[in-house]
Amino acid sequence: MGSPDLYPFQREACVSLWEVARRARERKAAGGPGERCLCVQPTGAGKTVEILAFVRATTLRWGWRALVIEPTKGLVRQTRNRADGFIPEIKSGMIVEGLCEVAGVDLVISTAASLHKKRLAK
Repeated sequence: MGSPDLYPFQREACVSLWEVARRARERKAAGGPGERCLCVQPTGAGKTVEILAFVRATTLRWGWRALVIEPTKGLVRQTRNRADGFIPEIKSGMIVEGLCEVAGVDLVISTAASLHKKRLAK
């Protein structure tokens, strides 16, 4: 689950996220409820790289798709650029203002304000 690009505390967070995802997958297969978790890191701790490592693992192992919601348009673009460099094997798209790149992608990056029922249905 780890990556040489991650610090030990990031690897530890990813292992915890992976465990929650594994349990959620098992519960879903058994018809049970979902699973929720929260991962908190301070400013500058590398949350973007951490979540991209998690997206890589779940996409490649289970074929999951991911939606990353950022607070600003600037962070959407920054996360997309980071994803293209850090996980080039995963196709990413963005939903921002008039742009809606979701066809055939495994990772969608958006702001909450850009998401609405019509776009989420895509």
